[in-house]
Amino acid sequence: INKTHEPELYWALRGAGGGLFVIVTEFKIRLVKSPPLVRRFSSTWYPNVTKLVMQRYQSLLFDDKISNFSNNLFLFMRVLKTHVAISILYFGIEFDEFNNTISSLLATLPTPNRTKLYEQDWLTFVYKLSGIANGSGDHQLLLLDRLTYPTYHFKAKHLFYDRPISSHNLDKFIDRLASGDGEITMIFLPWDGYLSTIPVDETAFPHRHFKFGIQFQVSSNDEQHEKEQMNWLNQVYLAVYNDSTKHSYVNYIDRDVPNWMNVYHHTHQQRLINIQHMYDKNNRFYFEKTIEESNGGNQHIFLNFHLASFVFVVFFIV
Repeated sequence: INKTHEPELYWALRGAGGGLFVIVTEFKIRLVKSPPLVRRFSSTWYPNVTKLVMQRYQSLLFDDKISNFSNNLFLFMRVLKTHVAISILYFGIEFDEFNNTISSLLATLPTPNRTKLYEQDWLTFVYKLSGIANGSGDHQLLLLDRLTYPTYHFKAKHLFYDRPISSHNLDKFIDRLASGDGEITMIFLPWDGYLSTIPVDETAFPHRHFKFGIQFQVSSNDEQHEKEQMNWLNQVYLAVYNDSTKHSYVNYIDRDVPNWMNVYHHTHQQRLINIQHMYDKNNRFYFEKTIEESNGGNQHIFLNFHLASFVFVVFFIV
């Protein structure tokens, strides 16, 4: 399957979820050269300045003079009830570019309570980011032996944004985040950039021109309190929902999302429906959020995958 052989199916598989149409048995992947080193700079603040840090982070993303970052840079923010942290990842080789970005960032923010700067080789970076690094640090051995680690269960929700979250809704967000017992993590990921250089109709993935996305995640090992944790997650999510685009990344299968065909597939809904009818007339690949003309059942699905799979799919759809 490629651009000339079964082009419609090829288009759909690149960004709409391969399992919706066929059983994918083989991938052909174009490899790219990895950077020799990854530099990471992190700043951490205590909760008393969470709102200010979030506002400044958003202002960076919406200021065209500042946010025109190199494709070698990735700037993300993690928000928890105990702290907020901004990290800059740099995959290039020019120190000036990295240093200038850090200077621009810190000039707009309150003094951090903690900072950290370190360098890693590419393999170490990937394993640590994925949460599967071992204590010995011998990541080549892990790769060669194809070792796997236990998975864990968590609930995650997602929203895209094309405007900053309002001051009022940030207050609600912070209040609700502080009200729960446990740990919710919000990861703010800049979007736009290289993704927006690819035409929206080039692949089935339509969400290319938003400024950032937020992943809302909670994990609970206590089944007795799972319902409370889910309710807490929903309250935090709803605090900033109205400022969002109401769209989401397709990997976040979420039973609470209304009108999910539009949420996940946006302007590509009808084309995907036509392709699904073409290749799966009997709907053998049906599941809760399959491609269909009307939203289907509403059964609980609990996500079970690593951050590594999320990163991989992002690169795959590009």
